[in-house]
Amino acid sequence: MADALCAELPQALGCADWFTARVSAFAELDRAMDTAAKADTGCYIEVMTDTYTAPPLANQLHENVGTLYSA
Repeated sequence: MADALCAELPQALGCADWFTARVSAFAELDRAMDTAAKADTGCYIEVMTDTYTAPPLANQLHENVGTLYSA
């Protein structure tokens, strides 16, 4: 689950020895969260979603951004 690509961000920020994981399924997320709950260090979990997948609020904000800047 953990890989070099996902570990780069915490390392770049000076966070050595963190638990890192990249997940794309609920079962993977569950396992990563279980491991993170038991960790003695910081944790970084990268959640991969389908392209263009976003929470409903983010989609609504995107759709309404034009009205935020109208005169």
